[in-house]
Amino acid sequence: MQKTNVSFAAFIAIALTALITDYLVFFFKIPYGFSLATAFLTIAIVAFIKRKFLKEHISFNFQKADILFFLVFLIIFCFEIGAPLTAYDEANYHIYLQENAFTDKINFDYFAGKNLNAFLFPLGDRMFYIIRFLIGYRLGVLLSYFTIICVYYQVKKLLSCLNTKNKNKKLIPFFSAAIVFTQVILILMTHSYYIDSFSIPLILEIVIQCIALKNGQKISKKKTLYISLLAGIAGAIKVTNLLLALAIIIATKFIKKIKVNFATIAISFAAIIVPIAPYAIDNFIQTGSPLYPYYNKIFQSPYFADENFQDERFNIPKILSFFVWPIYTSVFNPKYGDNSGIIDATWAIGYIAILVILRINIGRKDKNKNAHFLIYISLICTIVWVFGLAGYMRYAMVIPIMYLAVLACTLMEIKKLPQKITCITLALIAIITPLPTVERYLYGRSAENFFKDKNFKIHIDGVWGVIDDDSFLTSMVREEGTPIYNLDVYQNSTSELTKNLTREKIEGKEFYMLTDNMLRWYYSKKVKYLEMNGWQIEELIHSYDSKEMPYLTKYDYAYLIKVKYVGTFPDEPTYEAKNFFPLNNPDYY
Repeated sequence: MQKTNVSFAAFIAIALTALITDYLVFFFKIPYGFSLATAFLTIAIVAFIKRKFLKEHISFNFQKADILFFLVFLIIFCFEIGAPLTAYDEANYHIYLQENAFTDKINFDYFAGKNLNAFLFPLGDRMFYIIRFLIGYRLGVLLSYFTIICVYYQVKKLLSCLNTKNKNKKLIPFFSAAIVFTQVILILMTHSYYIDSFSIPLILEIVIQCIALKNGQKISKKKTLYISLLAGIAGAIKVTNLLLALAIIIATKFIKKIKVNFATIAISFAAIIVPIAPYAIDNFIQTGSPLYPYYNKIFQSPYFADENFQDERFNIPKILSFFVWPIYTSVFNPKYGDNSGIIDATWAIGYIAILVILRINIGRKDKNKNAHFLIYISLICTIVWVFGLAGYMRYAMVIPIMYLAVLACTLMEIKKLPQKITCITLALIAIITPLPTVERYLYGRSAENFFKDKNFKIHIDGVWGVIDDDSFLTSMVREEGTPIYNLDVYQNSTSELTKNLTREKIEGKEFYMLTDNMLRWYYSKKVKYLEMNGWQIEELIHSYDSKEMPYLTKYDYAYLIKVKYVGTFPDEPTYEAKNFFPLNNPDYY
């Protein structure tokens, strides 16, 4: 087994620093800055002890061929880094969660964040917040770029584990670069505060550790602790990651007949629980459910309906679609798999490839056992993704990487594989695939405010109101002690308690609203949306441009308005209001 790469070690160190910080903030009420300094010191001491006394070393694992990856990566970085941050989910809850992991989100703030996302596990966002806290808002996304480097070296490590016959191993860096750069959605997310990519190096490390286990082996307590801690960290970043991690661990236990005992199970359970504990406990205290709003049939939070939360935009039309789902959703109907409508072709290509390789391997005595094991793991993860994660692509970006790792391993085992032609082909694929993303960040963008990170705060004598995706600018500009109310939370919850509480909080009350439009005509649409929901626009207080707010491009504006609810609080929003911003409405874009 190869040594841990320095990029992955640094990634884990950032995750543990964020986790230790939040333990101190939540359980001991220590201020964030002091907690962060304590966490840094703790991680540094542990790293020194492991290196000096336990003789545990990490490796750079750098090869000359890695230069190709870094050249392409540098091109993408230069095109993207000067662009403003305009991603949707970052607007409506990621920025909020970075700053408000343990805020009282019912009695102080009120469900701030679209779709009740204020209660999601925020470890990934808190990892971003460390970087943002140290070097500023505009450069905080550097962690996302660093994660891509970490993924690249994890893919190299995975391919080395799969290449048991040591054939064409010089091609591993080229295959690794091609695998990374053909993940278009992954590349698209580098210049944002999206956290979905954080799970990839963690899940890949779990897979690598599981591949290293031998059939019938009794797993050591140390390895159990390590694998389970990785699963717990992945779950604390996003709870859906835990489903994939557990599926891999449980499948490995049965496929390889790993021997476990009560102590092993106890260690595993504890290691998984530790990273998610502060966030789950905080959710339980506030809502009565550790996983609010998910699985409410089990946890019965009074703030959500007696049903399991499900985003109905992404679902499988027919049960039989599972067998071709990676192909169907990436080729024929990408809107079912991602609201952007952008699905990597590698889902279809990789899925078809592993099915073909699986068929070829049946009955072969000389098959690559590690690659064969990864095929089973990939298919099991696909089942979990389709039925447990609604087949939504961003929740399982590690799966096509596993598909392609098996394909790459199979190609490397070809005896007369022409290395030069293969290298050139893979280099072209790695360079050409990301190019469509360039236009997204060049058109209508401005880098003039790149290094401007003003401590800009808007003073209001009242409460911020947010609707649709307004939490972003509000959380960036609100003064400390100014609450944020989600004014349309009732659209996402049918609980009687939430309805009554929302009615009590908003009827006849005035709110300040900051509309973070990304097109000039959007303001008039927001006004129309408000009026359709019973809101009266009392005053347009101020219009901000990029000179006043560094978070805007030079083409965009933000409007500070005062609104008041004058309608009759509905049992549910009108059909027109609910469908004002539908996914497929061309007038929205």
